[in-house]
Amino acid sequence: AVEPILSSNPDFQCRIASTGNGKHNMFYQLGAGAGPNDGTFFKSASGFMVCRVTRSSAYKMGVKIYSMKGDKREEITPDQARAQATDKAAYDQNYECMFADENMTLLTYELISAAERSLITIDSQEWTPASIARMHRATGDLEVGNDIGRNRDLSFVTVIERLGNLRRVIGMLRMEKMRLPVQQRQLDVVCGMPKFRRYCGDMTGLGVGLVEYLQEKWGMGRILGINFSTTEPLTKRLIQEGRKRETALVTEIMATDMVGVFEDRGIEIPAEQELRDDLRKPERVVSPGGRVSIAATRDEAGHADGFWSIALAIRAGNTGGAPFHYSAVNPATQTNRRRLGGSKKGILI
Repeated sequence: AVEPILSSNPDFQCRIASTGNGKHNMFYQLGAGAGPNDGTFFKSASGFMVCRVTRSSAYKMGVKIYSMKGDKREEITPDQARAQATDKAAYDQNYECMFADENMTLLTYELISAAERSLITIDSQEWTPASIARMHRATGDLEVGNDIGRNRDLSFVTVIERLGNLRRVIGMLRMEKMRLPVQQRQLDVVCGMPKFRRYCGDMTGLGVGLVEYLQEKWGMGRILGINFSTTEPLTKRLIQEGRKRETALVTEIMATDMVGVFEDRGIEIPAEQELRDDLRKPERVVSPGGRVSIAATRDEAGHADGFWSIALAIRAGNTGGAPFHYSAVNPATQTNRRRLGGSKKGILI
C-alpha cells in the first residue's frame, strides 16, 4: 500500500516499528538478519537499514522492568522477567526481537526428561495384573484419556492419578488393530475403578461409536467425546500469546494446555524411548495467512497417539464438575428418565 507513495518522491521515507510475529510475513523478510541489538543500524538480508533494541539492551541503557506478580511489583532483571513468563517463545519474540519459528516441536527434550519420573511399564493389548492393582489402590481421582485407533493408528489409553496439582501417570495401554468391543472391555476395567472420575476420548471418526457405548454404560457426565475438528473460544494462555482470532482448534487448545502442565513440572510420565519419540512428533504449524494448527508425523510407531492420549487425560481433569456417586435406579424410573430426556441428551444414569 505504501510502495506507490514512496516511489513517487525520493524525499519520502517510511519507518516501520513492530515486534515480531513469526516468519511467514513481510516484516520478517524486511528485518531479518544478523546484527547488533543495541540500537545501532545494520543492513538486513533484504538490503534495508534496521535498528533493533531488545529489552535486555534497553535495561542496560537504564529502562526499568517491574514484576507482573504480587502487590509490590518489585524491580526485576530481564532474566527474572523471562522466568516469570508463561510462554518463553512468545517472550523472546515480543521482548528480545527473536522471530519465532512457528513450525516448532511443542515438547522439548528438556521438558520431557524433567517429567520422566515414573518407572511403570506401558502395557500392550490388555492391562496387566500389576497395572490393574496399581489403579485400584489409587488414592487420587483417576482421569483417563484415549486416542482411539483401529487399523492405521494405535489406540492409546493414559490413566492419570490426580494428587493436588500433580498429575501422575499410573497406567498406559497401547492397543494395536484391536476390535472396538475388545477395546471397550479394557476401558471398562478403568471406568470401574473406585477412584475413576472422568474419561475423554477422541470421537472424530470411528471413535464416536466407542464413546457412545461407554456413555451408555458409565454415564454421559463422566464419559466425554472430543471432536478434533471443532473450534473453541481462546484460552487465557492463547490470549496471552496475542492471538487475534476469537477461537482456536480444540487440538491446539489441548496441546498448549498440555505444554503448560509440562512447563509447570506438574506431570510424571513413564521413562520409555518409544513414548519419548511419540511426544516429540506434534508441531505447531502456522500458515502464511496466520492460521495455527497442530500437525504430527506418522511412522510405523504411530501418529503421536501417546501425545494425544495424555492431552485428553489432562483435558478430562480440566473439565468442571464434581465426582459422581451412584445409587441404585430401578428399571421403571430409568425408563421414564429416558423418555423425558430424549434419545440421549440430558440423561444421567
